[in-house]
Amino acid sequence: PKEKTYDLYASILSESSRLEKLIGNLLLASRINNAYPYNFESLNFKQIIESIIKSIEFQHPEADIHFICPNEFIQLCADKEALVSVITNLIENSIKYSAAPAFVEIRVNRMNRNVILEISDHGFGIADAEKPKVLEQFYRTGNEETRQTKGTGLGLYIVDRIVRAHKGNIKIYDNIPTGTRIVITLPQNK
Repeated sequence: PKEKTYDLYASILSESSRLEKLIGNLLLASRINNAYPYNFESLNFKQIIESIIKSIEFQHPEADIHFICPNEFIQLCADKEALVSVITNLIENSIKYSAAPAFVEIRVNRMNRNVILEISDHGFGIADAEKPKVLEQFYRTGNEETRQTKGTGLGLYIVDRIVRAHKGNIKIYDNIPTGTRIVITLPQNK
């Protein structure tokens, strides 16, 4: 039946997309672990985030993504491909670890000579004991037998390694009343 065909197409597309992201993360983690050659250039940070949001909204139309950036142009010296990977990973994690429809808030500010990226959700959150561990390679929160979400434990590891290569830092907080708030500080110049 036609309805069944559409369901199968949607399922195939979803799994293909998941596998593509999985392979991309595995390749990127491998490159990062083997002296990835970062290409630092001057970027319009706001434009990059807007482009990523547009792409994610196409893949997750049910998600409610809010972007707050007081400045029209925030210049950042960074590797564009690596930065896109960081932001995409964080937004997709916020969606994946939230009940539908996911609400994600992205804030960008400048403080001194730093750019502050803050991504918050109202999802399931990360236990305090697991916050430092989620940045480790292949670490996944929760119990392997009862886990509902798919993943490899590479996303936040990649984010952390890229942020550190950019001389920045990442902090993970609880988002009150529920969820996670991740704050990344990056220097504007390398």
